[in-house]
Amino acid sequence: MSSVIFSDLIDPRTYDALTDRHEEYWTYQRLDRNLNLIEEVDGVDACSVELNFNSDVRGSGSFSYLGSIDWRKGNLIRPVYTVKAGDSVASWPLGVYVPMSPQRKHGATGSPWEFQMYDRMMLLRDIKMSNTYTAAKGINAIGRVKYLLTFWGLPQYVIDDSDEVLRTAITWEPGTTVLRIVNDLLAAVNYFSIYADGNGYFRSQPYQRPQDRAVEFGFVDDEKGIYAPEFTEDYDDYAVPNRVVVVSEGDSDAPAIRGFAQDNDPNSPFSTVTTGRILTAEPESVELTSEAVAMAYAKRRLGELQQITSGFDIEHAPIPLVGGDVVTFANSTSDISIRAVVQKVSYSSELGALCSTTLREVVGA
Repeated sequence: MSSVIFSDLIDPRTYDALTDRHEEYWTYQRLDRNLNLIEEVDGVDACSVELNFNSDVRGSGSFSYLGSIDWRKGNLIRPVYTVKAGDSVASWPLGVYVPMSPQRKHGATGSPWEFQMYDRMMLLRDIKMSNTYTAAKGINAIGRVKYLLTFWGLPQYVIDDSDEVLRTAITWEPGTTVLRIVNDLLAAVNYFSIYADGNGYFRSQPYQRPQDRAVEFGFVDDEKGIYAPEFTEDYDDYAVPNRVVVVSEGDSDAPAIRGFAQDNDPNSPFSTVTTGRILTAEPESVELTSEAVAMAYAKRRLGELQQITSGFDIEHAPIPLVGGDVVTFANSTSDISIRAVVQKVSYSSELGALCSTTLREVVGA
């Protein structure tokens, strides 16, 4: 799920620039509302970025600015992180953000503005329907998502096409956000929730289990290791389900459909075989386009509900990871070797600062 810009000089996933002596720096770019680059920006200081996979608006942060740009007039900011080691260079954007809530600090050395910033998902969350909105039975769900983005002046997207159409009409009440409508339509065809990539483009694609996604990086504790030796592990297995049921209501022409998934894997710590009982999650009612999608969605939800178990908070050299990426994590001292999903990554422009990252172990086959 990563979306990054890499220098032509190096493939950053070899990480020579990170494991050798290196220098790092941040640059900042001003973009217009259509994501066109206006200029490189001086005067930005003390920038922080958090990429949270579990938030509707995944990217957020803050920055300090002393200069003449009025960031409140439709300007967007894109922080870019670069690391160099000799002739090797790696560079990637950390998102495109809407600056807001300015606060000015006055002092003897100048009066910089302090801004909060949120990625372009905030634009979808800020648009609310003034009237009841209905997506009619039989329309293409992904086509309607693209239509909504374009209609509201946000046509910068990369979303996989689908032939799935709505079995029944879906209606949203006045005040519903465009973000909610878009994500409901994506869920109807078992797609990932919409998100903004490092360059500000809206993205979504068919859901894929963490077990089936490519591994983006391996955290190891040998001579090529880039994470700090101290890390935190937590474990919470209270009421983890091994069965999920989802229901999609019908109408006079289309009967209701149901999907279910059950963990019967003897190697799973939560399965019916291991625990000797069936623990069903609270049934969900969701609009889905077909029985096959309903079954796939139920399997997805079971996997998601079983991922809230082992968590690891680590610190490491900055690398181009985002929420949802799959990694491996190994620590020989603690006898740990797992596959995990990135939940959150926090960056700081402070010189020499490490990234703080939260991982969740992937369980089940």
